[in-house]
Amino acid sequence: MHRENEVVHVHTLELDEVSKFYRTSAEVVCALRDVSLVVDGGEMVAVMGPSGSGKSTLLLLIAALLYPDSGSIRFEGRELGRMSERESADHRRSNIGFIYQDFNLLPGATALENVAFPLWMNRVPWRKSKEQAATLLERLDLAHRAGFPPSKLSGGEQQRVAVASALSITPSVVLADEPTGNLDTARGDQVLAALRELSQERGSAVILVTHDAHAARYADRICDLKDGELHERSGDELLVGE
Repeated sequence: MHRENEVVHVHTLELDEVSKFYRTSAEVVCALRDVSLVVDGGEMVAVMGPSGSGKSTLLLLIAALLYPDSGSIRFEGRELGRMSERESADHRRSNIGFIYQDFNLLPGATALENVAFPLWMNRVPWRKSKEQAATLLERLDLAHRAGFPPSKLSGGEQQRVAVASALSITPSVVLADEPTGNLDTARGDQVLAALRELSQERGSAVILVTHDAHAARYADRICDLKDGELHERSGDELLVGE
């Protein structure tokens, strides 16, 4: 019980001993085992691990597309497992920004429209959505590319548009799944610097899933996920893998 007048800090995202199993006709596979993690607004946490280590499952759980078999996931003090399907969908639309390795942009829309679309989906009038999108594109040095579709943009430009799109709604949590996997180092650095700056400015917590140790260095903390178990690196271990 909290004492009267005691300040209770509510973290943006809290995973407490989360486990997830996949059951097949032949076996039960443990994707995550007793994973605990706390991430606050404006903080970037990198999660590194080999294929099959549970990284995708972790992102799906945070997005409330899957539910844990044990443990709990709390978003701003509210447990995701207690949300209805409609509440989970509202959570994803309003609170989660997704950034993918393959950009995941609308091919028939311009860069401006791609950034404006999530705002419009959250009931912001289209004209205002486009105005806010234009401001974001200018911040990312893409104002001169606002009227171009993804097919006319470079890989680095497409990913910066994806960052702007994910952050346009000022989400509480950004899930970045290998966002620089298709980019060279220079373009990847540009994307990660933009993601870090805008997420800190907007107070968004970022989960950065990556195989790239160089990309992970942009994070405030680095965690390793192996065989479903998550371990945070200590200060002495942060350079391991460089």
